[in-house]
Amino acid sequence: MELSRRRGGEVINADAYQIYEGLDILTAKPSRDELAAVPHRLFSTLPSGAPSDAGRYLELANAEISAVSAEGKLPVVVGGSGLYIKALTHGLSALPRAQPHLRAALETLPLSSRFTWLTQIDPTSAATIDPANPRYVDRALEIALTSGERASDLRATWGGPPHPGSRGIFLHFNDRDALYRRIDARVHAMVKAGALEEVRDTPGRSKTAACAIGYREFSAHLRGENSLDDAIAEVQQASRRYAKRQLTWFRKETWMQTILVTEDDDAGTIADSVLRLFPDLSDEHPLPH
Repeated sequence: MELSRRRGGEVINADAYQIYEGLDILTAKPSRDELAAVPHRLFSTLPSGAPSDAGRYLELANAEISAVSAEGKLPVVVGGSGLYIKALTHGLSALPRAQPHLRAALETLPLSSRFTWLTQIDPTSAATIDPANPRYVDRALEIALTSGERASDLRATWGGPPHPGSRGIFLHFNDRDALYRRIDARVHAMVKAGALEEVRDTPGRSKTAACAIGYREFSAHLRGENSLDDAIAEVQQASRRYAKRQLTWFRKETWMQTILVTEDDDAGTIADSVLRLFPDLSDEHPLPH
């Protein structure tokens, strides 16, 4: 937001769950005041029951980036969904298309069994995805079973430099203990702000949207299957694991510039660091048309 404010840019979402309507608290969407402060795009864009994937996101995001650029503004793509960002900067690899009949067959098996199967046929993919996320588990299995090749091997060819003009920043909060404390506190703050009521009042979500961290855990609590304390602990653990996977993912994106962030840094300090790394983004150096 600070970079967009200084540069006259617009924020474009690259979070797989903030793109959906609803669950504003659970997915930590920008507040109403933040949305009003600078222009935001691709937040609450898709209905909750709509399917989505990297291909659909790429289509939507490219249209928004083109629209912002055509106005002479800076598109600031932000979010932690590494696959979506990778699709934008490198295009989509030639992976097999989704197979609805195979997906239906996989869903007859317990998720734990599907993940165990994945660890046997593609351990590299299994080590980088959330075992509690059926969407990712099933997709990796689907690729291996339909192509005869491991998803991790196919994605290993998805390297090389990004598209010309791509400039990336990885904000690395490198004090892991402090990061985990902040994650734990954030989950409590979400519950206090009404995350449970939000989950209760948002039925009918697509399989994609229902994979948002917290939806499954809090839904189970609302059905009486676990205590609130247990649900909170599960969401905290899932969030910490996701943060660790994000770190693993973005460390491999060597084309990005890394900025170490501490608890003492504010948005202005970080924006200063970005502009020092990319002086062409400063007001004195307008973007080329």
